[in-house]
Amino acid sequence: MKRHRANQYAGALCLAVVASWSFLPSRTRAPRAVHRSYQSLDRYNTGRPDLIKAAFQQDSAAGSSSDVAPVINYFNVAPASTLPGQAAIATISVSNVTAATINGIIASCSGGICAGTMLFYPGSTTNYVLDATGTGGNMSASQQVEVGKYQRNPAASPTGLQVTWNGACWLKGYPKSFCNGACQGMDFTVAIPNPPSQLPLEGTLYLGSTTCNPSEQDNLNDFGSPTGSGGWIFWFTHHPNRKKSSAIWTFGNQSSGCVSYANAPDCP
Repeated sequence: MKRHRANQYAGALCLAVVASWSFLPSRTRAPRAVHRSYQSLDRYNTGRPDLIKAAFQQDSAAGSSSDVAPVINYFNVAPASTLPGQAAIATISVSNVTAATINGIIASCSGGICAGTMLFYPGSTTNYVLDATGTGGNMSASQQVEVGKYQRNPAASPTGLQVTWNGACWLKGYPKSFCNGACQGMDFTVAIPNPPSQLPLEGTLYLGSTTCNPSEQDNLNDFGSPTGSGGWIFWFTHHPNRKKSSAIWTFGNQSSGCVSYANAPDCP
């Protein structure tokens, strides 16, 4: 299967579809076309929720009707189980609304649409409640994040989502603008039902630990940018060459669990 490659580049998500390669004199490789990128700030564990700007592309005209009830297009908190202090990332997309909150934290809204991600660090099992309000009524949804143990792959949400984690790997041989040395990556394949056809990949890199200790961490995809079906390799660029590191990757509500980079192979 052809692999597509993407990375968090200095705190930005850069997406490159690898259809063919240009071979450079230095024997490094670079994608021939970069399709899109989303600028963001690098984020670390602060012990409090962080509100991150929306990146979902929605039809604001469709969400602006004054007499239509709110619609929850997507709501998920991943991973669904974690350890104390590790990141739990809530992703939402709701339409026909004037406001939305998750556990009282206000979402980014515009033109009848509230969409994006929120970053939480639960210390104990927590029920996250999405409340959406519009002129046509109110709507709510909830999801519990269990703190204390991993449940890697609960029943898929949305139904029909299929994720195969092929494994943690080191991305090497790229120009410095893509990866300055060796970067922590994940090789995976995904099949997404339609709707929604696209969902956000999320990842949290844990530094100085091979067991996802939350003392120092960095999060991928701060904007909740969506990814489609296919074979993919995503990677972090902000902390290259640090073998003593680990990560938890999630797609929808499916999780890789904690993967270590201490003895990970090179990416294919």
